[in-house]
Amino acid sequence: MRLLPLLLLALCGALAADLIEPNAHPVGTYAQFVNLGEYPDASFYIEYKPIFNSTPGARYPVTGDAWMSINGGYKFDSFYLVMLKPGQPEAKAYVPRYNYLPDTDPRNVVRSSYRVAYYSQNQSISLEEVGSNESDSPSSLFSAAVVAVLLLGSAAAIWKIKGGRV
Repeated sequence: MRLLPLLLLALCGALAADLIEPNAHPVGTYAQFVNLGEYPDASFYIEYKPIFNSTPGARYPVTGDAWMSINGGYKFDSFYLVMLKPGQPEAKAYVPRYNYLPDTDPRNVVRSSYRVAYYSQNQSISLEEVGSNESDSPSSLFSAAVVAVLLLGSAAAIWKIKGGRV
């Protein structure tokens, strides 16, 4: 009976562990690899790596420059781009994933394009982000316009209160 409060506390912690931060909203993540055609002898996969397991999860083939969903699993799981070349060890590069964004960011999906670089001397790959949908959104432009109008209105009110004198 003494363990019941501890079990309830552990259950509450486990349930709260999957919540997103306050003032945030969930988003989907998509990645595009724009130069895979430069490596015709290689195969590429997205590999899902569960955080609580040392063995890799499922692999999904990447074809051309199609958008790939980098979603699923637990929010702390990792995703990697895996390059397989005949007769060589596999090379991996971490693919960033977003689970949620602040409420001030109106995007529901984060899209990032990457360029793959292969280094033959140590048989590794890296990703360079070459584009994303992270740009000024209409809501942030609207916010900037509201601030400008408020500043101009305040300046005009102060000028009027001072009787038009500088």
